Amino acid sequence: MNERSLAQQAAVRKATFSPSEKKTLRPFSIWEISQFMFDIPADTLRKKLADDPSLPQGIVEEDGRQRWFTLNEINELRRRLRFRGKTLMPKRPPGRAMRIAVSNFKGGVGKTVVAHHLANGAALDGYRVLVIDFDPQATLTHSMGLVEVKEWNTVWGIMCRDLCREADRIVAAYDDPADCPYPSSDELPEDVQSIGAQRAQDFIQRTAWSTIDVIPSCANAAFVEFASAQYRALHKAWSFFGCISRYLDELPDDQYDIIIFDCPPAIGYQSLNAAFAADILYVPSGPGYWEYDSTTSYLGQLGDAMEDISSGFATLAQDAGISLPKKFDDVRLLMTRFEASNPLHIAMMGAFRNVFGDDVCKNAIEMTRAVEQSGRFQQSVYEQDYRQMTLVTARVSSGPADRIDLYIDMVEENVIREDLSFAEMAQVAITAAADAGMEGQGADILDAKDVYSALMKTQGPTLPGYLGDALPDAEGGDEASEDDLWFLPGPLDDEPDDLPPGPRAEPREIKVIDDWQTAEAASAARLARVASRLGALDDRLRRGPKGWRHRMALLEAADLSWFAGDRIGADRLALWISLRLSGVQDDTGALAGIGWAVRRLAGGPGPEGDLSAFLDRRDPENMGADAEPFADRAGGWLDLMAQAMDLHPITRACMGFHLWSLAGLGQHGDQMEKAVTAARIAAGDGKGAVFAPLAMGGAGGLRGGGPPVSRLAQWLDGMETACLTAMRHLDGIEVWAERAKDAMTPLSGRTPPALRAVLTEWPLISAPMAEALTGASRAAVQRNLAWMEEQGLIREMTGQGRYRMWRAAI
Repeated sequence: MNERSLAQQAAVRKATFSPSEKKTLRPFSIWEISQFMFDIPADTLRKKLADDPSLPQGIVEEDGRQRWFTLNEINELRRRLRFRGKTLMPKRPPGRAMRIAVSNFKGGVGKTVVAHHLANGAALDGYRVLVIDFDPQATLTHSMGLVEVKEWNTVWGIMCRDLCREADRIVAAYDDPADCPYPSSDELPEDVQSIGAQRAQDFIQRTAWSTIDVIPSCANAAFVEFASAQYRALHKAWSFFGCISRYLDELPDDQYDIIIFDCPPAIGYQSLNAAFAADILYVPSGPGYWEYDSTTSYLGQLGDAMEDISSGFATLAQDAGISLPKKFDDVRLLMTRFEASNPLHIAMMGAFRNVFGDDVCKNAIEMTRAVEQSGRFQQSVYEQDYRQMTLVTARVSSGPADRIDLYIDMVEENVIREDLSFAEMAQVAITAAADAGMEGQGADILDAKDVYSALMKTQGPTLPGYLGDALPDAEGGDEASEDDLWFLPGPLDDEPDDLPPGPRAEPREIKVIDDWQTAEAASAARLARVASRLGALDDRLRRGPKGWRHRMALLEAADLSWFAGDRIGADRLALWISLRLSGVQDDTGALAGIGWAVRRLAGGPGPEGDLSAFLDRRDPENMGADAEPFADRAGGWLDLMAQAMDLHPITRACMGFHLWSLAGLGQHGDQMEKAVTAARIAAGDGKGAVFAPLAMGGAGGLRGGGPPVSRLAQWLDGMETACLTAMRHLDGIEVWAERAKDAMTPLSGRTPPALRAVLTEWPLISAPMAEALTGASRAAVQRNLAWMEEQGLIREMTGQGRYRMWRAAI
């Protein structure tokens, strides 16, 4: 079995890595560099390259559309370029590198995935990274391209080396070495002496990433747990928990910026070493109750272990220069394998937030095809070439739902944003450390034991829906009721003893509406403010050009596609709607769905008259006798919405959105359908704004959870943000239209005004689009586009697509 498995490993490496079975790092396009690494316009970067030929110029594609740069070239550009007087180099704290441990003794929660992507993301941000693989499974080591690793080159070797050095230090502390009751290094076993003779740099190995080094692991490193117990027996004064910390202190302070520990799924000698060496502890957890339970146990046992070491090894630690008790600069919990459309996952996220509060990372790591493939093909999402992504996906998936889009988890809202962004997480941590001077005296310092104690002070996680009140305080003693068991099904209603227990009844419709009326009353002031924002937007669109409504519909549909998981950009959406053009990487089913959204958001009958027509849902002619017609499934939802007519349209929209799946309407469609339906309901009888924006500026309101009061509050916050974003966008396009009109006055013919109108109506256009929409010749369109670009009226936004795209320079 082992031989067959090794043969399969070799086949995977051969298919994934270079022909020599050695992992190599792909180049990165100028589009990726400008948008996701340097955060500057692509045309600005191209101009800087043209102005200074001494800068790395990369490799140009045969068709001349795109330049590609190696990581070394990117870092040279980062060192030499300045943008608006500011350096592109990342901020680094004074002193030694920041140390980050990713740990939990629950297996399968994504520790290695988090550590791997964090290292790659930090390297792309310009940091120098060292990763230490503590896990004998060596998954991170293999992902870095290392295969043949000997145990003496792992953490085991570092511990042997530390034992020898500490033994000699302790002996040297005695005036007469003969008085020392502990052995010197010469008296230790020969294999320990042999391994311990290595230099500090001998353990560090290079990877395919020029700014990422690794201290690897291997299967035999599992025996370090047994060996460490023997070493403690040999030398009672050895402070075993400080090996890695002492080793890292030997490295030059400026050798690395970030050091990342991938810990094993256990609390042992290796994971304790990682914990004592770390400044920041990240605890990944899956979205199930058992992961919650395991995380609870992990924090408790880790806190107990640290407390035991602090009390039992205080003297040894002081002699070794180790400060006890151990405290972290920060402790964060990260939800992994999260599905935003899964009510149970949403409930668990709420439970984690209620227990741990702000110590839960704002953004979860969603379970997407791209993340799944990162482990399957031994490549992080960063390492996968976006030009090949769909080809890889096609080999392992069976339908459009498995499609992945470039950078869907790396650089947009879920992975490189806010709290635990894979790249910005490191930058946030480093910035905070720089502000605190790395002394660990800030107000945010947390003891792991304190984090565990928070489990006894829950704020009341509840499953979404109507399953009862919030949890009482766990310190309430014996008065706690069945409501404490929030993760279990509720009690059954009383039934005759002669009948088997049936399913629990759904809440009565009147109770549902009462809950939303209560929520509306609690947010009355906020609701009035949001309604006024929507009214102002409606008036603005009613008075503005008709093209504004189409523009708003396109922008909202594109943003909703990211919320729904289809992730269709405005450029690809525009090409599809105007010319029915799609690229090889595009999912035409997803494009068609978003095209439907644009049509419904742009106008036409609303959803409450004929829901099946609004959704384009028709029962198949050969529908089975046992199948439930769509009209029957929709009837319950429509009846409930009709009974809630006394609610404000914005409240009704929020209620309908959250009851969509419970009514059985979500099994055929996706998140897009219920969001578009809610957007139309929220707008009521708007004449200008036929829909209420929900996703512009972020779709936070669509991700709300908890009871109706909480859901409506989040809905209103998200909707207000979306309305303000839409108004700011209209301000910008109105100013641009006037500026363009004045600048284009000298131009004659019908093409200039027609082209200006198209740019007002469409967020992005291509030459073929403009040709089709204006009726002008291709030559006239291209001539006017070139003139407008020279005048600074439009800006080229060409990314990885097949067509050159322009937008108004708002």
